[in-house]
Amino acid sequence: MELIGQEIGTYQIVERVGEGGMAAVYRAHQPSLNRDVAIKVLSGKHADEDVFRQRFEREAKAVAQLTHPHIVPIHDFGEDRVHGVQYIVTDYIKGGSLHDALKRGLPMANALAIIAQVADALDYAHAHGVVHRDIKPGNILLTEDGRALLTDFGIAKIAEATQYTETGAVIGTPAYMSPEQITGAAVDGRSDVYSLGIVCYELLAGQPPFRADTPLAVLHQQVYDPPPPLRQLNPRVPGELERVVARALAKDRAQRYRTAGEFAAALRKVKLGAPGLAAPARVDRAAADGVFTPSRLGALARKGTVRATRFSLGLLMTVSKWMLQLMAALAIVSVILGTIVIVALSYVVADVAEKAIANYPLNWKAVAVDVDRSIVVDDQWLQSLIGAELKTYAFETLQDPVVHIRSANAVVVSAKLLNTLVALDARLYLESGAPQLRLERVNGVTPYVVGGILSDGVNRGLRQFYARAPVALVQLETSDGQATMRFARVPGAEPTPAPTRSPAEQVADLLTRVDAAWDRDWPEAIRLLEQANTIDQSNTLIVEKLYAAHYNFGQNLVVQGRPGDAIQQYQAALAVKPGGVEAAQALAGLSPTPVATSR
Repeated sequence: MELIGQEIGTYQIVERVGEGGMAAVYRAHQPSLNRDVAIKVLSGKHADEDVFRQRFEREAKAVAQLTHPHIVPIHDFGEDRVHGVQYIVTDYIKGGSLHDALKRGLPMANALAIIAQVADALDYAHAHGVVHRDIKPGNILLTEDGRALLTDFGIAKIAEATQYTETGAVIGTPAYMSPEQITGAAVDGRSDVYSLGIVCYELLAGQPPFRADTPLAVLHQQVYDPPPPLRQLNPRVPGELERVVARALAKDRAQRYRTAGEFAAALRKVKLGAPGLAAPARVDRAAADGVFTPSRLGALARKGTVRATRFSLGLLMTVSKWMLQLMAALAIVSVILGTIVIVALSYVVADVAEKAIANYPLNWKAVAVDVDRSIVVDDQWLQSLIGAELKTYAFETLQDPVVHIRSANAVVVSAKLLNTLVALDARLYLESGAPQLRLERVNGVTPYVVGGILSDGVNRGLRQFYARAPVALVQLETSDGQATMRFARVPGAEPTPAPTRSPAEQVADLLTRVDAAWDRDWPEAIRLLEQANTIDQSNTLIVEKLYAAHYNFGQNLVVQGRPGDAIQQYQAALAVKPGGVEAAQALAGLSPTPVATSR
């Protein structure tokens, strides 16, 4: 929808100045006060989706309660029924964003002042129960006099009152996300400290600490890889400042600054040397430090191609024979380098798959009770299982999986990889009591070395998974649409538990599974919430969601003509939350509206 030249509420749209994942930002004129303002309009593709409308409205409510010199203030929030859009009105900041300033370079003192100002804003927001969760240069605006203003609380988590969790749990910008955001653990203010530490690192080094060719690879680095030493990329950074940034980027949040205010204070204590730009010019450091990552190999291949081509064109004027030889050599080198890039990326994906499978939590004692029998699973069961695991481990890069089990132990899995359909043909087989697979085709093409690497990663994870099991898989056969498996006890074997996780991580995982079951399987959602409540009985969010699940399940039962069962659910809701108005009204025979507690 083209809004330039239109009126939204009482504001005249002048020009589009930016666009994010869920909204577009316009410069508009407010005639009543004769001033320019910024209007953030929920994108048309999301305007009809409740989860985005709720998130958009939540941003307005989150920022409206915050008044701080380094947070962009909200002036208005509304819905224009003529154009069918929601909008937020804020100050119009003419200085651009920190993302724009990165391209120009900033003096080191200015860079640290900006980070400290944003840390002050976060410290204030955290004290008011708001965690931003999407700190990045594009969400830090700069006034014309260089003052920093934090904006875009679109995926903020409000510690008090909010009854929503995000579908899929992993939301944010991969280059700036904290490890706990990626793994789905509970998030607090220290997550924002980590993300701001990434921004600070980028200002000082000229690049973020983690770079790769795909979002999935970057997320893997955020969780498992230490950042390159800051002074290795910019020797002018004082050692004291390097230590301050390194603490903000600790993988274990218990080792980071406890508050954003502490981070700001540490930055302000750093003594800088001679004035100069924060970051050096961006150069290719692959040859300098001997580290060949996929992104550096790709840059090296492009640089080598340009240089070799120019050199070859010069020789063409003299000896065409040498030109042909150089072109042939260049072609071979480019193929080799490209292959190395692909293989390196495959190792990253294989490593993620291995860890995800090997550490999958399962109660082996329960499984081992009755194993000496055949178990039959179908396409739909396997598809739902894969879909649930993709939410946790694929970081939303893989979506909408479809599974087809075929005869001769063949399985075909298709999914959308960044909106591109990918189909995998695999063959299952047994080895030493564990299922194994061999990746045979990707979109009809034999993957050769890459397929072997990915298959090995999955198979290593499966072998580790079954190594701690008191049972072994002794039969694996497939036919069209289903697979038959039979397990047998391993004599004298005792189950080895999966690596323990903190209560907060267990609860976060359970809430992610609740989101998947919400509106689809109310008994399962209730079961998972009761389990989460057993782990953390002080979590008010769990109580609210459990109340809403019982109530909404009761509403469904009424529609199905099962009033007796519905009464049981209403009573269960009141047992969870005595005085719940909706459930009390339902028991009194009223027709209430559904509880607005969902994802």
